[in-house]
Amino acid sequence: NYGNEIIRQSINSIEFKKLNFSYSNLKNRKNLSNINFKINRGESVGLIGESGSGKSTLLNVLTGFYKHKTGNLFINGKKIEQININDFRKKISYIPQSPELFNDTILNNLLVGMNNKVDKKKILDVLNDCFCDFIYDLPKKLDNIVGDRGMLLSGGQRQRLVIARAILNRSELIILDEATNGLDENSEMKIKETLIKFKKNTMQIVCSHRISTIENTDKLLYLENGKLIKFGKTKILLNDSKIKKFFNKN
Repeated sequence: NYGNEIIRQSINSIEFKKLNFSYSNLKNRKNLSNINFKINRGESVGLIGESGSGKSTLLNVLTGFYKHKTGNLFINGKKIEQININDFRKKISYIPQSPELFNDTILNNLLVGMNNKVDKKKILDVLNDCFCDFIYDLPKKLDNIVGDRGMLLSGGQRQRLVIARAILNRSELIILDEATNGLDENSEMKIKETLIKFKKNTMQIVCSHRISTIENTDKLLYLENGKLIKFGKTKILLNDSKIKKFFNKN
């Protein structure tokens, strides 16, 4: 069980220290072995590795869905076992490759999970910052229905909308899991520019096989067979032969 200590401050640091995780009965799932790295508020981190390298496992351990076996995971210097996991998760936004929206208005989709009323001007400001200007071309603007799973919007529009929701919800850790796969170059560029705008007050983890998606991140994590093979500044590691080989294959 996780502790009840509420995180009263922002998420300022996350640290994996000699962390190990293993599945008890799923032989085809990747374990994690001796994971060591630290990321801080205001940093963006690219998470890369072949399919099955342990990326999803690492994210599930980070968000508290899997409990590690040995080693430690620290949030703001406290072991994750000490903190209230629900309180921690409220500070996280997870954005997958195909985010699903409710068959409701744009406004109601933006306000999902929010207890406090949000000023309409604030909503419009965030939408503009997230390049969601497409709403002004819709007949009913914020009151436009997005369709089942948001299918009346393009993939890029859905992604920008859920990022706007994360910003409105004051998420402090934003995880993008292959979020730009399948998007055109223009949509991907707008998403990257949005993330840069809000980087100062967030911590971002960008999981991708595409160099264009992670090239502007501050740090790079490279997993291979559940082991952390490379961790450092992205600009430096992009010149590493092993990293180059990975992106050439993908």
